[in-house]
Amino acid sequence: MPKPHRPTAALLAVATTWAAVASIAAVVPVRAELPPDVYADQQRRAETVVRLRVLSTLRNADQLSVQARVLAIQRQSPVRPVRIGQAITVRYALPIWRRQGWVGPSPVPVLRSGEQVTAWLNRGTAPDDSFRPAAGGLSFGPSLETMPLTTP
Repeated sequence: MPKPHRPTAALLAVATTWAAVASIAAVVPVRAELPPDVYADQQRRAETVVRLRVLSTLRNADQLSVQARVLAIQRQSPVRPVRIGQAITVRYALPIWRRQGWVGPSPVPVLRSGEQVTAWLNRGTAPDDSFRPAAGGLSFGPSLETMPLTTP
């Protein structure tokens, strides 16, 4: 009759260590940079794409409110259109400071007065009719919309 298998102390130590690592990993949120095609898809789904000139910015606690003038319209919702020359408000959370080497989604850049940017935006749900960045950290800047879709 074969002897019953008895785990050694070393094997028990390894199993306990992996169990501890797994329990910590289940609790700690994991953040990673998104691949470029995810930002490209978010840009494609934006309801409004406009060229803006930033008129002013206002920091309020952890929020940034940007007043901007519409210079050109590339795409917009027929339900709530914008006009060239119209002043709009874009509101978003200020990026949280991260230590060097931190890995995570690209923060939405802080716009500055006088800047001209292409913006991928969605209307906010607030009654003030402001806009929100539609593509996270790549809501302002170059287009990734022409990037081919990747299949999983």
